Amino acid sequence: MKNKRKGIVIISLISIIAIIGIIFAMKNNTNNSKNAIIEAYVRKAPVGCAVTVNLTEKGKKDYPKAYKYQVYYKGQLASAVEKLGRPTTVFPARKSGDEVEIHLLDSKKKEIATVKTKLIKERYRD
Repeated sequence: MKNKRKGIVIISLISIIAIIGIIFAMKNNTNNSKNAIIEAYVRKAPVGCAVTVNLTEKGKKDYPKAYKYQVYYKGQLASAVEKLGRPTTVFPARKSGDEVEIHLLDSKKKEIATVKTKLIKERYRD
C-alpha cells in the first residue's frame, strides 16, 4: 500500500513539473506566434556568435521585397549585412533569449522594416 502511494506521488510530481515546463516554454517563446515576421537563430562562433534570420510565411507576405538583414543590439550595429537565410557574425556575442532588432533590407540595402525579436537557440546545423 505504501509503495502504491509513493508511486502515485512521484507520478503526480512529474506531471506537475512537466506542465510547469510547458507553460514556461510557451510563455517565453514569442517568436513562434502566428504574428511573427521573422525567426532569428543564434549559435556559438569562434568570435562573437552566428545569427541566421529567416522570414516566416507572414513575413514573406508582408515584406516580399526583403532580401537581406542586419542585426542591432540596444540600438547599436552588431553585424554586417547578410542575405536572409545565411548566418552573419554578431559581436559582441549574444545568446538565446536576448532581444535584438533585425533591420530588413531590400536587394539594394535600403531598409524596409525593423523588427524586434528574441534570439532562438539553433538546434542543429545542416
